[in-house]
Amino acid sequence: MKKAIFLLSIWLILSSCGVQRVKSGFINLNNDIEFEILDFTNYKTRPGENRPGNKHVTHIAPDGFVYKAVRMRFKNTNSSKIEFDLNKLFLLDQHNRKHKVVYAAKGMKTYAGNRVFKTHQKLNGGKKGLFLVIFDPPFSNEEKISKIAIDTNDDVTLSENARVVNFNSIN
Repeated sequence: MKKAIFLLSIWLILSSCGVQRVKSGFINLNNDIEFEILDFTNYKTRPGENRPGNKHVTHIAPDGFVYKAVRMRFKNTNSSKIEFDLNKLFLLDQHNRKHKVVYAAKGMKTYAGNRVFKTHQKLNGGKKGLFLVIFDPPFSNEEKISKIAIDTNDDVTLSENARVVNFNSIN
């Protein structure tokens, strides 16, 4: 009986995190950095900014919504160390509204500044790095993501010089 309850609880935990596998191929972020999207995971909560007196702020998505976390592989095509900006990446929802990067972690190390999560990352020449990137605001529970934008404008809508890339879900 204990084994059945244990297996049921494991199944419930795993089924609560929806994973959307993606086949994007490598996409140019700039002249020296390429990235590919490996998969999306839905989370009900996301880490928040550090605040004085309270170091553990957590944001909770409203009912019917989830935060999208994306596992991405970045590749430096240059021979020297390059810094790149994840603030230029946006996920697009079904209405082409932009969702910005609010959290980035390379490998198992989290990158948190004093009050804001760092979105500027570095990658050594000719190397690849695996990143977990979380986007905000939250998406509808059932929404499948199929577009990412590279845009220098911080506005909610896409600018004229934005580059939109479509990719295929393999689920």
